[in-house]
Amino acid sequence: MANIVARLVSPGPGGEHIRLRNRLPGTYAVVVGGTDVPSGTTQFDYHERLFSRGIGTVAVDSSQPQLLPPGQRLPIKATVTVAAEPMNDEGLVAMVPVANDHGTTIGYADVLVTSVSTPDGTVLANMTAMVGADMNNAGVMVGDKQISARTKPIRWTRDGGVEPLPIGDTGRAGTAYDVNETGEIAGEITLTTGKLVPALWKADGSLTSIGVPTWRAYTSARASALNDAGQVVGDARLLVTVNGVGHTWDEGYVWSATDGFRQLPHLTDDTSETLPHAINDAGWVVGSSKINGTKHAVMWSPEGTIEDLGVLPGMGDSDATAISQNGTVVGASGDDAFVWTRAGGMHRLADYGFDAGAVKVTADGWVLGSAEVQPRDSVPVVWDPQGRVYDVTRMVDPGTIYPLQPMTINDKHEVVVYGYVGSASGEVLMQLPSLP
Repeated sequence: MANIVARLVSPGPGGEHIRLRNRLPGTYAVVVGGTDVPSGTTQFDYHERLFSRGIGTVAVDSSQPQLLPPGQRLPIKATVTVAAEPMNDEGLVAMVPVANDHGTTIGYADVLVTSVSTPDGTVLANMTAMVGADMNNAGVMVGDKQISARTKPIRWTRDGGVEPLPIGDTGRAGTAYDVNETGEIAGEITLTTGKLVPALWKADGSLTSIGVPTWRAYTSARASALNDAGQVVGDARLLVTVNGVGHTWDEGYVWSATDGFRQLPHLTDDTSETLPHAINDAGWVVGSSKINGTKHAVMWSPEGTIEDLGVLPGMGDSDATAISQNGTVVGASGDDAFVWTRAGGMHRLADYGFDAGAVKVTADGWVLGSAEVQPRDSVPVVWDPQGRVYDVTRMVDPGTIYPLQPMTINDKHEVVVYGYVGSASGEVLMQLPSLP
C-alpha cells in the first residue's frame, strides 16, 4: 500500500470507525500501533484553567518507557505537583502526553487532581485606612493616607505607625511612591495652584524640592521611583492647544543631585506618553513609550539608550512596571503578566485562564501581581522564579483580611496587600510561607 488512508487518535477506552468513500480497487489494511508512556517530567494543562501552561507538572515514577500492546490498558504511577486550587468539588483535570517509540505524541492520558493545599502566611501587621505603595527591606513603607479630607504622603513602620511627610507651605496634597534602602522617598506634591511637582524626602523626613525639567514649559511633573544611589526617575507633562488642536508631551527623566535632570528618549516621534516606572541600582530604567499610539514596554540603559521589549504573542500593547537588581523586568502585555530577561526575552507568566498583571519583582526573582480566577474577579498572586503561581488569598484567614489588590513585596518576601478588613478596607503586611 503506497498511501496512508487514515490516522485516528483516541485517548481512553472506546472504539473507532474508519469509513472509505469512493473505494478504489486494491488491498487495504488497518494497522493498530502500540504506544510507549514517556518517563520523566512533562508540563500539562488544566481544563478548568483554560489551558494555562506552566502551573503544574506530572512526573512518571517509572524510569523506563513501557510497552502498551494494542487493545490493552496500562496503569501509570505518577507524582502530580500543582500550584492552584479547584474552584469547585470537581477537581482539576490534567493531560499527560503519550508518545510512540519514535517520540511522537499520539494521545493523552487524563490525570485528576482532587485537592490542592496552600500553606499559610504569617500576618505581621494590620494597617487600616491607608494605601502603601512601596516597602524596603527594613520594613519602611510609604504611600498615602486621607488626613483632614486631603490625600497626604506618609511613611509607616511597625514600631512608629503612620508618619505624615511634609508637603511644604505651598503644598495641598501628595503621594509617596517609592522608598530606597537608605530611607529616601520619591513622590509627588500637588501645590495650592493645582500644579503637580516632584518630591524627594530624605531619610530624616525632610522635604527636598528637585524642581521641574526645563526643556519645555511643563505644567506638571512627578517622581515615580528612585534607587539606592539617589537617582530619581519620573515624567513631566505639557498640554498645548494650537488652533483648537491639542498636543501632549509626556516625557521621562532621570535626576541626580550631581547631574540634575537628564531626558529619557521616546521610542518614536510619539511624545504623548513616555512613562518611567522603576530604576535599579545599576541605573537601568523601565516603563513604557508609544508606537503609533500603542504602549510598548521599554528599558533605558544607564547611558539613556532606549530599547523596545516588545509584546507577548497575540497581544497589542505592554508596560514594564518593575526591574530587579539583576535586570529581570516584569509587567503586563495585553491581558497577561510577563517576565523579561536578557537571555530569554519576554514570556507569559502562568495564570488562571483570565487576565493577569505583574507589579513588583524581588532580587531573587519572586514576582507580585494579580490574576483573575474568573472574569472581573481578581486576586493577589505571587510567582516563584520557576513561574509557578500562588494565590495569596489562600494564605491568610479571610477574617483578618480578604485580599483584593497587591501593593508591594520586598526581598525578605514580606508582602503588602489591600483588601476588606471586616466591614472596612485596609492593608495587611504578611510574610509569605515557605513555598516549593
